[in-house]
Amino acid sequence: MDDRFLEDLKNRTDLVQLIGRYTPLKKSGKNYMGRSPFRNERTPSFSVSPDKQVWYDFGASEGGDAIRFLEKIENISFPEAVEMLADMAGMEVPQDKKQNPKNKEQKHDIYQLHKVAAEYFVRQLKETPKAEIYLKDRGLGAVSGAWQLGYGGDAKDGLSKFLLKQGFSEKLIAESGVSFERQFGDKSIQDRFWGRVMIPIQ
Repeated sequence: MDDRFLEDLKNRTDLVQLIGRYTPLKKSGKNYMGRSPFRNERTPSFSVSPDKQVWYDFGASEGGDAIRFLEKIENISFPEAVEMLADMAGMEVPQDKKQNPKNKEQKHDIYQLHKVAAEYFVRQLKETPKAEIYLKDRGLGAVSGAWQLGYGGDAKDGLSKFLLKQGFSEKLIAESGVSFERQFGDKSIQDRFWGRVMIPIQ
């Protein structure tokens, strides 16, 4: 199962809303608490963190993400849980593309996109003093140019907009991994690495 797809799937899932279908939850600080949907208990010991997108059952000393929750609550396999969650999020689970003749062509396009993205990151680093200072403080200032170190930029969609202007499609940008579709309905995309120092692998 594609790790990037799974990450995007969980990002689009409201874990509180999902678990709330099986057991009532009440807000407690940053988290939500409720009775475990897996056991009969009087005192709520089931915690859900919307920020981290994880749940934890203190009474059973186990926890996990949205996929693991569906596996356990519905007594289904991992692929079945992914399918069920994807259906809720309006997403299509990617199929095996090994036999697809277009796969090599798409891979080449993604390589080109990554090359342009790397150049964007290098330019953003030069234009962002705080990022350069950070690298110097970490002892990487002298090698930043040789290693083509970069910065994701301060705008959440800066790279995505730049790549669109360069002629790359929104679909390819999302599939390349540098961005993800924030909302499935209108397919708006957001940079995955904004606000981060970038170290390219070549």
